[in-house]
Amino acid sequence: MTSAASAWAWKQDVPPRAKYVLVAIADKVDQDGRWYFASAFRLVLVTGLGFSEVREEVAALEAAGRIDTGENQGTTITLLMSQDDIPQQAS
Repeated sequence: MTSAASAWAWKQDVPPRAKYVLVAIADKVDQDGRWYFASAFRLVLVTGLGFSEVREEVAALEAAGRIDTGENQGTTITLLMSQDDIPQQAS
């Protein structure tokens, strides 16, 4: 799944810093497009951005409709990919 999610993230029309954060999230999602136990600290380590920058980009990505942090912000981030972007498993 991460390959499809990463490909989707790279295609998004968002500013470069937001895209960097989005690709970092997409690199670690499960088969349903969710990244569990997501935290600003983890994104800071992966991207090299500061905490405030990561929080700003996560908020911008959510406002742009690319991710959903849900009610438990900081524990799960869901990529908002369309069904067409998610590869179907062979039966």
